[in-house]
Amino acid sequence: MELKVFEGQNKNELSMIEVAHAILAERGDVMPFADLANAVQEYLGDSNKEIRDRLSQFYTDLNIDGSFISLGDNLGA
Repeated sequence: MELKVFEGQNKNELSMIEVAHAILAERGDVMPFADLANAVQEYLGDSNKEIRDRLSQFYTDLNIDGSFISLGDNLGA
């Protein structure tokens, strides 16, 4: 998966929130949290262990960030 907004940038310097925002913006649709987390993992190339270690903080950051909206049923936009 490639995101146009990050062309030429080092993926190691991107936050999970930045990537999630770009994925949702490029997709233009809502996504279940698990699918969004998987898409972020795929884009960043993180291992399952790395994602598991950061998943709870990512979920918290999504809920705190004012640009993400929970739509219920584990969907977000």
